[in-house]
Amino acid sequence: MAKPVEYHPGAQLDFDESLGWYHERSEGAAIGFVLAVDHVIERISADPGRFPSVPAGCRYCSLKRYPFRVVYRE
Repeated sequence: MAKPVEYHPGAQLDFDESLGWYHERSEGAAIGFVLAVDHVIERISADPGRFPSVPAGCRYCSLKRYPFRVVYRE
């Protein structure tokens, strides 16, 4: 069963700003960005322990086509 996801306000702001940046350049890129983030969130939610950890006790999963990482903590 997938774990519930809560978004840090700073992460939501970063997402919103990045989405706006992509949307100004290409609607297709903006849609692709949203889909890529959704895909990574689904993967994390399904198996949060599978991704690399960092010293602060967080883990991360990188997006494949965009220069972003989703950083999370269980």
